[in-house]
Amino acid sequence: MTKLIERVNITTGSERDAAVADLNAFFERDLPLVPTTNIVVVSASRVPAEVFNIAPTMYFDFH
Repeated sequence: MTKLIERVNITTGSERDAAVADLNAFFERDLPLVPTTNIVVVSASRVPAEVFNIAPTMYFDFH
């Protein structure tokens, strides 16, 4: 898998698309978990986590 990741990192364009497809196929064969969503959410806040947090369920968590 490390070699596939390196290939993704050093290629561009259609070669990178093929490398990503190979990496995804490898991961699917050795899938250690069940994906439950295809959406990734990244958030940032200057408010301390003790006051405000986004729970893994995507609900706002106020303390």
